[in-house]
Amino acid sequence: MKDKEKAREQPQSDKMLLGSGDSESVHLDTELERRLHELRQDKHYLESILSHIYDDVIVVDKDYRIIDVNKAVLSTTGHKREQIIGRHCYEIFHGYDDPCEKHGEHCALREAFQTGRSSYSRHQHIHADGSKVWVDIFFTPLRDENGNLTQVVKIVRDVTDHVKTEGVLRESEENFRALAENANDGIMVMIGKGVHVYANKRAGEISGYSASELRKITIKDWAHPDEFKKIIKIYRAIVDGKSYQRQFETTLIRKDGKAVPLEVVSARTKWHGEYAYLVIFRDISEKKQTEEALKKAHTELERRVQERTADLAKKTEQLKEANTALKVLLKQREDDKIELQENVLANFQQLVLPYLEELKKSQLDAHRAAIVSALESNLNDITAPFAKRLSSKYSNLTPAEIKIANLIRDGRTTKEIAVLLHLSEHTIKSHRSNIRRKLRLKNKQANLRSHLSSLQE
Repeated sequence: MKDKEKAREQPQSDKMLLGSGDSESVHLDTELERRLHELRQDKHYLESILSHIYDDVIVVDKDYRIIDVNKAVLSTTGHKREQIIGRHCYEIFHGYDDPCEKHGEHCALREAFQTGRSSYSRHQHIHADGSKVWVDIFFTPLRDENGNLTQVVKIVRDVTDHVKTEGVLRESEENFRALAENANDGIMVMIGKGVHVYANKRAGEISGYSASELRKITIKDWAHPDEFKKIIKIYRAIVDGKSYQRQFETTLIRKDGKAVPLEVVSARTKWHGEYAYLVIFRDISEKKQTEEALKKAHTELERRVQERTADLAKKTEQLKEANTALKVLLKQREDDKIELQENVLANFQQLVLPYLEELKKSQLDAHRAAIVSALESNLNDITAPFAKRLSSKYSNLTPAEIKIANLIRDGRTTKEIAVLLHLSEHTIKSHRSNIRRKLRLKNKQANLRSHLSSLQE
């Protein structure tokens, strides 16, 4: 402010000294007025620029004393101009009693004065509210008309958010590396034409390459020749942001030439601002071996099941055949049993019964008659089950008709039956007629003997 007052007063005093009547003096006075006006405009222009600069601008001398500041500094520190000018910068911005380097901080101000070149440093400054902020400080030397370095301009920029972001990114990267380096899966990051920029420890173990070797090779160096086109197609799709196959299986060729089956999960990411290909993979050799063993076991199981099924089918067929044969044998046995019963009954009726009848009609004393009667009773008891079974087939026939029906079935003629039963042929014919009627064969051309034989089956 004092400089401004002097600048304003100077033209008037000079004007008085020169005298108003002298033309040369008037000319010099006018020129001086013009130059002073230009200087005032330049100063106002510079002050306007400085006052509207968002960053803090401080002019400092060799003794760290503040010569001038812009309005941003007053807002940042919470001080008035007169409270700042003439004080040391480390007092205002750090609260120190000594220069920053004595507190273990690098101060580029001294460096700028010593080298005469611009310099840079990052510090923590104290704001008006007591909070500490990170700032980037750019130091630019100022020289006088003789080229002597007299002052340094400090431009201070608040980079707290940037530092926090850097910290978050750094922490994120450290977490990623800690996670990746301890992962059981191989992890690689590729950019450009498939150049590796990162590979974790496990990736090296699976591939047989060291991490540094992996960073010197590309996809083509480790991909199986039959799989390279597929992998590079997926890689390009991912880097270009197109749809792609996120999970797939492929084969890696180790450094020693051994083929290793892999299960891969891929994704698009960024590596230092550039789109990259993140690939996470695991060796599935054991899985493949297990799958192959399971496949063989399944095939063997299917073979055994088929053999067992065929064997069971064969045994089932054999059982069916045996069952059929058994049924045939049982039926034959039943038929033989029936035939035996019928033969016994027929023989009794034909060979025994007539003689018993004859004996009964003969002159027998009481004792012999009793014997014949007992014999007839016992024989009837023996043949009764046979006769009962046979009579069940002819349930509507009388005992005499059953006896005649059996003789007809055996092929006996009417005359033969009459002789055997000691009956007249007329009686036998009458019984034959009743048998046909009861068997519903009357007025039919059916053969009575054949029909009786069919009922016996």
